[in-house]
Amino acid sequence: MRKNGSRVLSLHTKLATVLAVLFCGPVLFTAKAAEGPILKKPDLPDLNVTHISRTPRYPGYVLKYQPLPGSGKERIPCVADPETGEALPMTGLEKNDKGEHVREKTRKSLPVQAIGADKIKRWPDEGEEVTFTAMVCNHGTRPTGKFDYVWYIDGKPAGKGTHDSLDGPSLVTSDFETVDIGGQPYKLSKRVEGTYCRLELKWKWKPGRHYVRLDLDPYDKIDEICEVNNGLMDATDACQFVIVVDAFTYNTLAERENHWKSYNFEDIIKYHREQMHRKFKTSISQFAPDGILEEIRYDAILVQAEGEKRDRIGRVKLKAGWDSHWDFTGYIQREKPSYKYFKHQDWGLPHELGHQLGLIDYYCLDTEGGDGGNLVKDENGDPVLLSHFTGMVGMMRGHGDIRYSSVSAAALNSQRGRRRGYYGDYLWSVPENNKVRILDFDGKPVPDAELKFYQHQGRYVQPDVVFKGKTDRNGEFTLPNRECLSFATDNGFTIRPNPWGQINVVGANGVFFIEVKARDYTDYTWLQIIDMNVEYLRGNTKEATYDLKTIIPGSDATRALDVKQVIHDRGKIELTWTPINEGEIYTVYQRVNHSPRWKIVDDAREFTEPSYKVIRLNGNGRFMVVAKHEGKVSAASREQRVVLLRNPMGITLDEKGRRIIRDSGYSMPVMFRNDNSTVGIFGTFHMGLGGAGDIARTSDGRLLVTESRRAPIRILDSKAFPTGKRSVGELVSGDAVDMDDMKFKGPTGITIDSKGRVWVCDTGHGRIQVLDKRLEKVLFKVGGEAGLKAPTKVVELSRKGLFAVSDSGAGKVIVLALDGNSVEAVDSVDVARPVYLAMGDGRLFVSDEGPDEKTPGQVLSFKVSGSKLTPSKTYTDGVGKPYGLAYDKKMNALAVVDRMNRRLVNIPLQ
Repeated sequence: MRKNGSRVLSLHTKLATVLAVLFCGPVLFTAKAAEGPILKKPDLPDLNVTHISRTPRYPGYVLKYQPLPGSGKERIPCVADPETGEALPMTGLEKNDKGEHVREKTRKSLPVQAIGADKIKRWPDEGEEVTFTAMVCNHGTRPTGKFDYVWYIDGKPAGKGTHDSLDGPSLVTSDFETVDIGGQPYKLSKRVEGTYCRLELKWKWKPGRHYVRLDLDPYDKIDEICEVNNGLMDATDACQFVIVVDAFTYNTLAERENHWKSYNFEDIIKYHREQMHRKFKTSISQFAPDGILEEIRYDAILVQAEGEKRDRIGRVKLKAGWDSHWDFTGYIQREKPSYKYFKHQDWGLPHELGHQLGLIDYYCLDTEGGDGGNLVKDENGDPVLLSHFTGMVGMMRGHGDIRYSSVSAAALNSQRGRRRGYYGDYLWSVPENNKVRILDFDGKPVPDAELKFYQHQGRYVQPDVVFKGKTDRNGEFTLPNRECLSFATDNGFTIRPNPWGQINVVGANGVFFIEVKARDYTDYTWLQIIDMNVEYLRGNTKEATYDLKTIIPGSDATRALDVKQVIHDRGKIELTWTPINEGEIYTVYQRVNHSPRWKIVDDAREFTEPSYKVIRLNGNGRFMVVAKHEGKVSAASREQRVVLLRNPMGITLDEKGRRIIRDSGYSMPVMFRNDNSTVGIFGTFHMGLGGAGDIARTSDGRLLVTESRRAPIRILDSKAFPTGKRSVGELVSGDAVDMDDMKFKGPTGITIDSKGRVWVCDTGHGRIQVLDKRLEKVLFKVGGEAGLKAPTKVVELSRKGLFAVSDSGAGKVIVLALDGNSVEAVDSVDVARPVYLAMGDGRLFVSDEGPDEKTPGQVLSFKVSGSKLTPSKTYTDGVGKPYGLAYDKKMNALAVVDRMNRRLVNIPLQ
């Protein structure tokens, strides 16, 4: 059945049923019986001023982001005509015959800015009549009876009256009307008739901060569910939000008691507004001594009809006259309603509303993806694997019950009275001239230090040097001002040549990674754009100097300790060194990803034993040790990179012989040099590798990884970052017996043969699936017909068409002969528990974990003659429970993953 083009839904609660009968019209959108106990709603009326609108509305800053001459990769926020969306003409630019922007040569040094932006009316004129319209609802169950109301301006009565009784509760129905907002049609749900009214106040507009307030039932004649919502006060110059919500969420959030002990959606969002204002007031700093002075108000609350999409309003809000928006559509899912919003404090909301006011996410100054997001290589050509966290604490860094940062507070206070639309342009406020002063371990300037500057680009530190230089005798280096398009935002900020170039408005290129070389040492440090913003706010608009402390040895530092890394059983790592002087004491430092970069390890300050055990470590660790003797401090020891392996399994080698380990305890691969010293965990944590698996490397450097949690085969580039095609196949688990192509159960070993085919051990299905080099289809399969039960690794033998398979279920290494797409078993040898294979030096190597946990494992080698495997030699010393194997041809050595002791072992081959 349809009425007025809208769907009639089934009733879910007794309340909805009663109302449907009572009104004999469109039904209500309501949830199924709520989870958990429900407080009985008081049988009383509940007057509520839900929001106050102001008309006429005038547009905010409609912007068109576009590349302009001199802006490089960055798109520039150009003021657009609100009606057409086309950018206004700009000073200093003209269009050529092709319609492309080019610079006017005579105005090249002047900032580009929009022509005519100041002609667009964005606020009412002084003395212009405006109308404040309050939406008043009865969210209770009983009629209100006649009620009085009083309007106030700046605390003084400005109007009053009495209104007829309102029925309740005020909910929305399945009926809707189509309205035009910003030139787009929107279906808005109709409210139950007789449960609401609109009250108006005319006022002659005055610029600046004034307050409009409406109080209902001012003489307290009505006994109500809630009194808190009887009044509402807004700043007239506040940033005006339009709030959108779907009908189902709106009605569902009226089913239970909220923060104010009322029963409606509006009080939930008004409560969050008050929490945001509370955080504004407490965000006091030297740049905001009175906290944040900006305020927000809800100018409109729109309830969308069923089926309308989320966030459509974001495209037209500025044109329609609102500054900002938030859309709650879909917050309550029909299939599984969640009721956390009744009394839940959502600290993410003030964070997101902060974005709507133009504040950036300060985690945009972090290195994306973890340590692997730094693409710079160290002096050895290894990934440097140093990441950066801004260290800033505040609502826009990691939201919670915390204040807004000093930079955010200053940004909002500097934009009072400015309509919204721009985002992050306050980052452009940097001093005209900027210096870094490099300090050594003693905190003294370092002259003649060689500096290389690398820069975030899209939150990844790019491997190219953007500029370099040397410190002067004062340890200072002046950063060059790099060319950019000088540009001014309307009523906002201006960018001119500066060290960053064209500054990205979300901060994605606002970090420098700096290599420092001096006194035979190399250290790394960071500089972020908010450091410059802070200096600018301090009044240092012309020049600022930034002190960057390093571990470059002091000029009178004594000889450094020679620190070595020892790996004990079960993967325990110990740093050891030989004392230089009798009676010296030691302090261990660990590198961190934020200032001060190196911190003293809590349990390793000024002790006397010449060793330190690394007990706990999450991710990559970097340590150095300093000795102190008779008041003199040694130079820092050479940095020790440390990774505590958790469950190392598969292994592959890159072109430099570096060992790349698949450790199921980490979501990224781990890299070691060929002497088994640590490079570190690399790649991006966004790949989220999980569960047991293996790793293989293609001829073009990509990494193929099997795993048992998200997708059977994951595809990474050589840096362990996602590729265009991220995964292949489908996982089946538990008791599933789905044996279709590309479906895997507990996949383990993965191998790439000489023709680029990919052999994947579908261990849970007792078979091997062989894929083409593009990973698009299964070429053939081999399983039980060849005696396979639980294959774990495949390796190609020397002779063409022969492959060996380790099968822990069968307790055998089986030799397969491949003829086209036909496979048959041609030989086998018994091994207690074979789990991994490698081929090299004319031999097949097998990891045998042994029949049980108590029995030591071993690495077996077999001479290969055609399809015959002949036992050759057994390796037991130091291999623990061996798993992954890889042959290093340059070293003529076998790299062994000792799973029990969580370490790598090299076995030299004779």
